[in-house]
Amino acid sequence: MAEPFNATELMELLRGLEQRGIAYEVEYRRATDIVDGIAVRILFGVQVWEVGFYDNNLIEVLRFTLEGDVEPGVTAASLLAELDVDSQEEH
Repeated sequence: MAEPFNATELMELLRGLEQRGIAYEVEYRRATDIVDGIAVRILFGVQVWEVGFYDNNLIEVLRFTLEGDVEPGVTAASLLAELDVDSQEEH
């Protein structure tokens, strides 16, 4: 069984976000069959940050920049078709 992560870092981040008035979401994340974590999604201007706190004491930070482009004609079917093509290219 993995050691639980140190919640001090998570709480420090959440308190700091609250103090700064920065929007965020917290969710449970099952990273692998043996690693669980908590993810904090931070919405900051045109960026989305995802900070993962995992029970092996790893903190992972991913940053995405939102292009702000609206693609006309996007449907669930078109997105799934694109994922199918990408999936076939990987194999």
